[in-house]
Amino acid sequence: MIKCSICGKEYSDGTLFCADCGTKLEQDHPNTASTGEYVHSPEGDKQPLSMWEFVLMELVARIPVVNLVLFFVWGFSKDTNENRKNWSRSRLIWAAIGLVLSILGIAAAVVFGGLAATVFESITSSF
Repeated sequence: MIKCSICGKEYSDGTLFCADCGTKLEQDHPNTASTGEYVHSPEGDKQPLSMWEFVLMELVARIPVVNLVLFFVWGFSKDTNENRKNWSRSRLIWAAIGLVLSILGIAAAVVFGGLAATVFESITSSF
């Protein structure tokens, strides 16, 4: 049912104008604006994701470079499901932790490798 915003009279769906006052009746479509464009509905942001959505997200997470781009898009977009947003942010945090640990590991290998080479050289030169 459509209700006239001016006089309040109700009409069946599909009626374009109010017979009493002549006002154009707006059709109620929850996800479309009067221009016909999609309007984001915040209720959908809280719904749990389906198993197939998680499978697709995990598949995307295995594609280099694309995964980082989508993690940033999903993680910081205001029109993203909360579950996807939190999952993406956690993946970015784990990627940052992995990067820091890799850099620390390489630095440790360089330092201790140089130290070990020096010790080994001094031991072999004494013989």
